[in-house]
Amino acid sequence: MKNKTKLLGSSGTRKLVFVVVISVLLLALTQLAISHQLANSGEKIRRLEEETTRLEEENRALIEQTSKLSSLSKISLQAEKLGFLRTTRVLHLTPQVSVALK
Repeated sequence: MKNKTKLLGSSGTRKLVFVVVISVLLLALTQLAISHQLANSGEKIRRLEEETTRLEEENRALIEQTSKLSSLSKISLQAEKLGFLRTTRVLHLTPQVSVALK
């Protein structure tokens, strides 16, 4: 019984208990810091995914709008509104002398 009391009360055992307690506290703080970092990263990823979705939808809408505005019928209507007339006579110009002989 005296040997057990002597072992528990020794300074080596106290140092070991102190080191174990400090180690456990450091590990708990490390785990807390890592958990916090993961939560922040998850939030950032969620926001980036939402922005990606929004930008993809905006891109689809712009592609559709571009397609509508660049259709030949739309261009023809705009030309008529600006006073352009449809012609039946087409004039083709061909050069008499080749420009790039040399």
